[in-house]
Amino acid sequence: ADTLVREVREPYAETTSIRTGAKPGQGEVSIARAGKPPRRFSLSRAPELVALQASFGALLGGDRAELERHYALAAQGTRRQWSVTLTPKDAQVAARVRAIVLLGRDDELRC
Repeated sequence: ADTLVREVREPYAETTSIRTGAKPGQGEVSIARAGKPPRRFSLSRAPELVALQASFGALLGGDRAELERHYALAAQGTRRQWSVTLTPKDAQVAARVRAIVLLGRDDELRC
């Protein structure tokens, strides 16, 4: 199983973990806030999170074709200082994530 973890530090502390299962739609989402018991639910209740998790895997794996399947890509800047904006194509994902902006300098991701 693959896991994507998102941590928020301000204005509140929260950790969201998305763990996929062996088959599409399987897996679990866990949301933990300080001082509260974690909330857990099946990934089948939030299919847009499956696409989001898979897209981050494609990003980290350098799979441009997979990224372009899920996002419109727009690059700006120079090799010295650049940005890439990923805009979700899926309406369910776009309802929760307007865009993902990656900032870089030379060959280094700086976000």
